[in-house]
Amino acid sequence: MQRPVDRKPRPLVASAQGPLSRWAFKSARLVLPVSPNLERRCEEAGLEASAIRLTPNGVDTNRFRPPTADESAACVEFLSEQGTRYGVMANDPRVWADLAHTLFNAKDFIYLN
Repeated sequence: MQRPVDRKPRPLVASAQGPLSRWAFKSARLVLPVSPNLERRCEEAGLEASAIRLTPNGVDTNRFRPPTADESAACVEFLSEQGTRYGVMANDPRVWADLAHTLFNAKDFIYLN
């Protein structure tokens, strides 16, 4: 059964699988979750708070910037047009892959939230 597109995949880090993975996870002196959600999941998995240090991923603001209103509107329009072209909804992975390829080939890097 295919997972709905709009659901985010659940992180696996806090649910280590297999004896070696469980041992490594529980034996780690330090675990660096990159989000408060992963930090909470590490705590729920039984790690000591002293072994968990929240370390969010950073964004290089010299390379990435938020989109302008016009760029956001252009992205929404692109997604809609590609969805129509493929005969799917705008949240279809193929449509987003097309947008990612287009943005990758753009002159500027734009961070879309």
